Amino acid sequence: AVFIVGEDDGSMLYVAYPQDEHGNTIESDLDTARISEVGPGIVGHVVTKCETVMVPNAPDDLRFDPSVDRAPGYVVNSLMCAPVVGAQGQPIAALQLCNKVRD
Repeated sequence: AVFIVGEDDGSMLYVAYPQDEHGNTIESDLDTARISEVGPGIVGHVVTKCETVMVPNAPDDLRFDPSVDRAPGYVVNSLMCAPVVGAQGQPIAALQLCNKVRD
């Protein structure tokens, strides 16, 4: 997805439900970040509202958590975050893409 839309960085953040709708453990085979508690940030908003957001200037958005500027020298300017929903329509993950690469 990062290469298709021309973003600098992307991540898949899984909501840590103990089991999916079929009784299977969702997170057992995943090597990605997991959200143990949905917080107030942009990802939290996307997961709780089950809606996609596009933020052209992330630091100015009240939902933005500056701790996502995690790598030294890496600054999040813009981002897009979308929910990934399960078969029953419940959010199971959020896909976040950061910093559109300028042409």
